[in-house]
Amino acid sequence: MGALLYDSQYPGQIDGLLLLSPYLGDDAIHEQIRQAGGLAAWQAGPPQAIGADTFQRELWRALQSWSQRPQRTGSTWIAYGADEPFRQSIELMTPLLPADLVVMLPGRHNWTLWKPAMRELLEREKGLREL
Repeated sequence: MGALLYDSQYPGQIDGLLLLSPYLGDDAIHEQIRQAGGLAAWQAGPPQAIGADTFQRELWRALQSWSQRPQRTGSTWIAYGADEPFRQSIELMTPLLPADLVVMLPGRHNWTLWKPAMRELLEREKGLREL
């Protein structure tokens, strides 16, 4: 989440993101997005300064803006587990990304998943750079 919030506040400073099972906020914001019909249809309301009460909404607002930032969606890789506690929220985000930049592996939110996931992400990123 920290990397995503940093990227939202300082666009253009990060060339790419490798995300492992990111925490994307609490269930309440995810339910609002699902009830709206997904991230594209969700209405975030007026922008607010990031703070303890606003960071989740502003994070999702930034993710929503990725539809106008193909350089970001094409340089963000994400891996998560099939038994991931954050799977449902991560899957609200993954439609923003090209399918080959999204990796779901067996496992949960721990290093048993993250070690092979990071290897897979790095291999995919390397393969894309070589094209």
